[in-house]
Amino acid sequence: MGVGENDGPEHLNVETPATDRMQKPFMRRLRDDIDDLYFEEKITVNGCSMITHLTSMYWGCRGFPENLQDIALLPLIQKLGIDSSRGTVLISLIFAPWAMKPFFALLSDLVPFLFFKKRWYMVLVSCLGAYGAFMASPLGSTPDELRGDVPPDQQGFLLFVYFALINGAIAMCDSLSQGKYTEICKWKGATVVSYVSGSKILAGVAAALVGPRFNDSDPQINMMIIIPFFAQGAVVFGMNFMGDRKLPMVCGFDSAIWNKDKRIIITGLTLGGIAAMLLVFELLTSNGIVTITSRMRLGFATAGIVAVLGMTFWSLPRAVAAINVYIIFCRVAALDVRFVLQQWYTSRAAQCGAGNTPHFPNTIYQMVGLILGNVMTLFGIWLFENYVYFWNAQKSFWVTTVFTVVAALFDVSMITQFNRTLWSWLPFMSNKVTWLCGDDGCDPGGYRLDDMFGFLIGMQALKPIATTLDDMPSTVLLSKLCPAGVETTVFAILAALMNLGLTVSGLLAGEFFTKYEVKISSNTKFETLEGKADHFEICTFKAPSFPAGGEACVCGVSDGKNYCEQFICNFGNSPLGDSVNGITWTLIVGGMLLPLTTIPATFCLIPNKPLNEDMVDEQAPAEVDLAGGVAPHPAIAFARDSPSYLDLGGATANKEELEKASIAILGSRSGSGLLAGSRAM
Repeated sequence: MGVGENDGPEHLNVETPATDRMQKPFMRRLRDDIDDLYFEEKITVNGCSMITHLTSMYWGCRGFPENLQDIALLPLIQKLGIDSSRGTVLISLIFAPWAMKPFFALLSDLVPFLFFKKRWYMVLVSCLGAYGAFMASPLGSTPDELRGDVPPDQQGFLLFVYFALINGAIAMCDSLSQGKYTEICKWKGATVVSYVSGSKILAGVAAALVGPRFNDSDPQINMMIIIPFFAQGAVVFGMNFMGDRKLPMVCGFDSAIWNKDKRIIITGLTLGGIAAMLLVFELLTSNGIVTITSRMRLGFATAGIVAVLGMTFWSLPRAVAAINVYIIFCRVAALDVRFVLQQWYTSRAAQCGAGNTPHFPNTIYQMVGLILGNVMTLFGIWLFENYVYFWNAQKSFWVTTVFTVVAALFDVSMITQFNRTLWSWLPFMSNKVTWLCGDDGCDPGGYRLDDMFGFLIGMQALKPIATTLDDMPSTVLLSKLCPAGVETTVFAILAALMNLGLTVSGLLAGEFFTKYEVKISSNTKFETLEGKADHFEICTFKAPSFPAGGEACVCGVSDGKNYCEQFICNFGNSPLGDSVNGITWTLIVGGMLLPLTTIPATFCLIPNKPLNEDMVDEQAPAEVDLAGGVAPHPAIAFARDSPSYLDLGGATANKEELEKASIAILGSRSGSGLLAGSRAM
């Protein structure tokens, strides 16, 4: 059902009290709310049409496919044999399109395409996302083709291209959809946002149940699964179920928006340009056109963040800009070590030696870990809403930073195997099990119980709570300064800065792994000629002892082909001596020491008032008010001096509904975000 006509919903005939509205089933309430706006001519589609779009988008584009490609990415990089430093850098660059959301929003607002501002842009990028998924699947490329017979710093280039297309498609479709559903939110409250957030969470759980089972055999199968999801998105977006208004011109430039809001537009374009240049640098370097080292990219990205943060003081209210500085500081300070942890937890005995790592299958590390992690994240949100929300803003950041440091201790306990000492009072905990191993998911004998319980109780139970309690105060501050319904471009800039901070964090972690010689990788060579020797050129050494990591080589026959697989398993070194390896040292620096430096910054950048109070002191214009006699939201004053593509003028949702919606949007993360990183908005 697109933008069709009907006789009008029956619920419009009589004024419905708010209590009666809340007694309706959730989906009927959502449909009726949108129908109300449609018959009041505030939007151009009815409830069934908009729900179709939201379902297609947040189940079929940003929901299941986003989470499934997240789940497949790290194991696929691992299968390609890409080493720790290069893999960490690749991941940070693959997610750079999420820092381009302001660029996507501004492009669609300023430059219409084929009579529409959103419709055909979404169709185009959905097709590009489907192409990226096809080429990253077994239908488009083999593992050897994705890796390429190239120097290590170029390995994974094609994988980077395909996954960047996928993430760019999801990020742009999400950015353009947000403007539509937050428009509904400003009149009807948080119901539509709850549907969007719930869809993403449930889709993430579904992906966690499906994806890890394939990762132990062939992660590329997951990429094949998501192709039809992008295809359906292209169809639904093309049929315009979200009701993008048709313009009188085929294309052009909306000079009115540019002339009105130059400062914020320049800031958004600069931010998107910096993220885009990081992608260009990878393209140029991998094709041998120029040589731009990871350190040079890190310097460029850092300088770019500093420049954009400076521009926010020029284009946004000072309170918004100051909190942005603090949030980016927190993002960069927590080094991104997700790929190395994936390697360490799931490496086999043939690579890193029996007993030196947990040897988990992906069904344990990802499936069980993600499901438990999502449950504990919800528990962390409950703790925040019932306790931390009422604390002083500065003190809440101090306490939650301490929680983050404590969470990092659990990672360190696993890397140093101190967790085995903690469980040694129960002798059976050293036993091995093969739960959820599948046909080829585990080493012979399986994995130890004490490793599994240490992982689940520490990294996937306590760490998600600590991470949530650390993220939520900044989420609330942002929601109070830029709630859903104020203006979508400013909203995108705030979240895009957070995503760019995550990219810088990954580039910085890559430098740490290079400096301290952390390298876990593999390289496989096949030989189809019969009668070849058992060992190829890559196997020029004997298997060493493994306590400190090392190298090994395994040769055999697979599918009628001789092969040799070279393994490198070096946990690196540190300034603290042989007792602390490079992975542990990175966790100490990036999970403890650097996060602690953010505490003094709260005195300069965070308001000294409770989180549950208003954070903007400007007075709202007298002629603007919210429904129910509630005092005007302070963000209305903010909207006077920022672009008003979607301001609060005429809003009927009350202050609490708007804040609830904005917290849900800014606080949302991918279902796989706990293991594969998180993305704001």
